[in-house]
Formats: sequence, C-alpha cells, structure tokens
Amino acid sequence: MKLSWIRRCIAIAASLIFASCEREPTNDPVSVESSLNKMAGVSLEMPPSKVGPKLFRAIDTISAEWLAMIPYGFSERGEPIVQYNEEGNWWGETVKGTSECIRMAHENGFKVML
Repeated sequence: MKLSWIRRCIAIAASLIFASCEREPTNDPVSVESSLNKMAGVSLEMPPSKVGPKLFRAIDTISAEWLAMIPYGFSERGEPIVQYNEEGNWWGETVKGTSECIRMAHENGFKVML
C-alpha cells in the first residue's frame, strides 16, 4: 500500500515537471512565420453539376481566402492505381470540372489547394 502511494506521488511530480517545460524559442523564420500566419479557408467537395459565380460570392461572405478542392478518386484494394475521371462521376470530380472550378476560384480572388 505504501509503495503504491509513493508511485502515485512520483507520477504526479513527473507530470508537473513535464507540464512546466516550455519549447525552446527558435530563430527559424519558417517556423515563426507559419505560426503567425493562419490560412482562412474552406474545404469543398466537388459539385455534382456545373457551378457559377454565385457559389464563390457565397464563400466570399465568410472571409475565406483559400479553397481546398477535393475531387473524388479511389483505388481497388491491393492496387497502386488511383482511379478518377470515370464515367458517371459528378461534374466537379472530372478533370474538366475540377479545372473549371479552380479557374473560377482564381477569377474570384481565391487561392486554391488541391
């Protein structure tokens, strides 16, 4: 019983020591810059049919600067090939639809991450 109490005290002391440790400051400009600049954006599932400027005006109302466009692709189990741009995919999931969405996003002042 006494040993169990001592182990708990040691565990609590170790936890407090680790919790009080701070990360050392760095002069690396990349890490400093990336911690200060956050990306304001949204993720988009590619649309089933053609979209127009109305979509991008709606996104602009939430002050997003970046759009992450996520077209659909898949792989068969055990196969290294990604299948995409298939017959029957939604419009936005085709190469043509994704390209068109990226073009419209750029025209409306958004930065794009694919």
